[in-house]
Amino acid sequence: MKNDEDWPDRRYRHDVALTAQVHYPDGHCRDALVSNLSLEGCRIEGWFRIGDVLEFTIPRIGRVRGQVRWALAGEAGIRFIGATADLPPAD
Repeated sequence: MKNDEDWPDRRYRHDVALTAQVHYPDGHCRDALVSNLSLEGCRIEGWFRIGDVLEFTIPRIGRVRGQVRWALAGEAGIRFIGATADLPPAD
């Protein structure tokens, strides 16, 4: 069952095609395509493990921390951690 508090309103998500850098805890970095972006998180292409906390450098956003909330078939949903996620949606 879906908990409405965990799912941002879809109207605040934006389809994008941005190349982000994924920074792993062991120090290595790789590029990945962000295809959906909101203040709360993003959808990113690649193979990730649910629960991992990573850092992402996203063009025009900067460097943010996020947790992998779901992963399926080469895509993952990232929920941002920190100040970015706490901002109210823009009107």
